[in-house]
Amino acid sequence: MNENLTEMVQSEEGVPEVFSETELDLPTEDTEGVIGEDPVVTNAAADPTNEVEEPDTGDVTVETSYLSDWFEQYGNVFEPDIKQLKTKIRGLDPRSDIIVVLPHESNEQLEDGTLKKKVELFKRANEQKVIDLPAISMNVYNNGFRIIYQYSENIFFKAYGIKTGLIVAFCNKINDQLLPYAQTKLGKDDDSLVVQFKDENETIASLATELDKEALQLLYKQTTKVIDDFTSKSNVIDWLISRQETITDINHHLQIDNVITTILS
Repeated sequence: MNENLTEMVQSEEGVPEVFSETELDLPTEDTEGVIGEDPVVTNAAADPTNEVEEPDTGDVTVETSYLSDWFEQYGNVFEPDIKQLKTKIRGLDPRSDIIVVLPHESNEQLEDGTLKKKVELFKRANEQKVIDLPAISMNVYNNGFRIIYQYSENIFFKAYGIKTGLIVAFCNKINDQLLPYAQTKLGKDDDSLVVQFKDENETIASLATELDKEALQLLYKQTTKVIDDFTSKSNVIDWLISRQETITDINHHLQIDNVITTILS
């Protein structure tokens, strides 16, 4: 498998350090689902031992919402770290433009001992789609935002808000880390998200396989200088996730998610 991964990576021109918006324009998933044909049942009532096939109910989906509506319903869970300002400003549409106050990235303290804050404006919040579920965290970056949702015990969504829509990374939670295994994009007209599933045991098994260092350096060239420090896929993932903790650019976050997805595929 490692040889195939290396060949796959080497067949391309390499992964750029920072994706452009067009490179992140992933195909939109079909959210309508596919309904299977109804099963043919012959005299099922006469024979109680006859098993009736359950009809195919199609894809599992969750609904989407607009950022303005979502923040009105769920935004208070982020207080006091992220707080919406509802001050009325003449000429400003409070539904379209949301003003929030959040901690400054410098973590600097002011003279009175309070942490320095900054103000961010979400433009066209009544057009930006998000997943219509309560969230466990939200981060605001210099070119968008990230919301993390818990869908089930071991499946989480990392949803990145960008100008053209929402990019969602599906993750397994392994050892308190969110490890992405698939990615999809929602446009402004998508009313639901098709959930992609992966058994966590598959991810755990992949973590135990041999690391292909050559392929890793082609996928993420920042690893070249520290490649000798890595002895396993777990080492690499720890290092990549630690980098995400300080990164403020969504393109870079998505690149790292893609690297993790690839080495665990």
